[in-house]
Amino acid sequence: MTPLRLSALFAAIAVIYAISAVTAVAVLLVLLAAYSARMPTAALDWVELERKAPRRLFLGETGTVQVEVRNRGRLPVTWLSVTDLVPFDLSTQPLRWATSLASGEARRAEFRIVGTKRGAYRLGPSTLVSGDVFGWQPAQRSVSAGPVVIVYPRIVPLHQLGLPAVSPFPELRTPLPLHEDPMRIVGVRPYQTSDSARRIHWTASAHQGSLLVTRLQHGFSRETMVLLDLSREGIGTRSRPIELAVTAAASILHHIVTKERLAAGLRFGEIHLDPASDDVHLMAMLEVLAVAGGHEIPPSNLLEPVGLSYGSTLILITRRLAVDVTERLQVLRRRGWRPVVVVIEGDKPELGGIKVWEIADIQSLVEVGL
Repeated sequence: MTPLRLSALFAAIAVIYAISAVTAVAVLLVLLAAYSARMPTAALDWVELERKAPRRLFLGETGTVQVEVRNRGRLPVTWLSVTDLVPFDLSTQPLRWATSLASGEARRAEFRIVGTKRGAYRLGPSTLVSGDVFGWQPAQRSVSAGPVVIVYPRIVPLHQLGLPAVSPFPELRTPLPLHEDPMRIVGVRPYQTSDSARRIHWTASAHQGSLLVTRLQHGFSRETMVLLDLSREGIGTRSRPIELAVTAAASILHHIVTKERLAAGLRFGEIHLDPASDDVHLMAMLEVLAVAGGHEIPPSNLLEPVGLSYGSTLILITRRLAVDVTERLQVLRRRGWRPVVVVIEGDKPELGGIKVWEIADIQSLVEVGL
């Protein structure tokens, strides 16, 4: 029976039998009912919830999430129940815990999450439940969803994918002045007025007594662009080939940037990330791949070399090659780009002058969960 009904009962008894003590009890119950109806809600309005979670997780990695509740009001919160929802792919059960908060007090709880599947996951929302000491009038408030946790796609060694552990094409020297590589100094020569001051070799100039500049070796572009074909026409609609394609793209990009220290970029659908060789750029590409899904963009659109340096390596990851795609690859090869094809669970085509790699040893990837 609620305090209000009890007070009404005692008031009726007090009126009928003229008992003043019963009247006092009735008044007390009325006050308790008013407190139970209003105070928990008022106190809960001043409770703040904050989540701290890792920004990124690799597949299979464990992270810690901190949930802190703080009472900013003057009224105490006699009891507080917190339920924080967590995406199933990060944890199989929500976080539930109970506490009490004095005025200005903060309490914190921690729980672990595991990145079991690539993607972007938002933590929360949370539900706060409180009430009076008797539990007569519970109050409830929802707190909006919190930070996003990005789980990167799986990264495996290239040999486990059946790919070579070196770049598909080594850097080739050429007498044509396509570009000069500042990392490849082959000597010095006399300074010319058209030379940049940054090219001056000051040590050699001081020894010679005249200005000398460094001679750089010409070469093809060292850039690599990974073209991920996730179209229905190219990869199909089954989840397994899509996951294999994303794993291949992430592994190739990771190898080129971290192992070979060369510039790599990514293109799929309407996403285009220009080649770069720093770790921040690699993390950006992995974040894009974390949420990559099927696209209806025709694979031929991926093969537009807009913005790519002449001689760049183009790695097309797909399952099926249409006739127009094959023809486009040959055109790019004849014009100076270096296309490579990685076939996912498909028949390995014969492309004259174009290297084709096949990811067909699927059993080797079962051990890593694909």
